Amino acid sequence: MKVGEFCYKYEHADEDGKKKLLEDHIKCNYVEYAVKVSVCEKVAKWSMYNKDGEFVPNTPMQQMLFVLGIIPKYTDLVFDDENKLRDYDQLVKTGAGDAILNSVGGDVIRFNDVMDMVSDDIFDRERNMVDYINNFIIQFGDALNTIMSATSDDLN
Repeated sequence: MKVGEFCYKYEHADEDGKKKLLEDHIKCNYVEYAVKVSVCEKVAKWSMYNKDGEFVPNTPMQQMLFVLGIIPKYTDLVFDDENKLRDYDQLVKTGAGDAILNSVGGDVIRFNDVMDMVSDDIFDRERNMVDYINNFIIQFGDALNTIMSATSDDLN
C-alpha cells in the first residue's frame, strides 16, 4: 500500500480501525543486524557533508532519511519516489509513523542505536585522521630538526 493512502486511512479510522491497519501492514518486528547497518550507513552518508575538511551532520535530514529507510523494513508500505517528503510529512502529521514505530517496539531502539554507532564511527574516523596527520606533521618536524641538527653539527 502507498504511504499516502495508508496515512489517509489511518487519519480517518477509529481506534479499532487504526489498530487493524497497523496489524495488516506491519510485516515484521525485527530487522536483521546487517540490514540495520547497511541502512544506517546510507543514511549517514546522505545526511553528512564535508565542510572545510570536516564532516558536518545535517540532523534534520538524518531524521527524515532514517524514518524513510526503516518504515519499509517493517511494513509493506511503499513511498512515492517523487514525493517522499510529502509522504514523510503525512506520516508525521497523522501520527501514523509514530504508531508504526511504537508498534514495532524495541527493535526500532536497536536500529536507532546502530544509527548512533555509525555516526559516531564517522566522526571518530574523521578525528583520528586529523590527529594522525597532526602527529605526523609534529613527528616529521622533529625528525627534520634532528636531521638538520646532526647535519649542522657535522658542518661545524
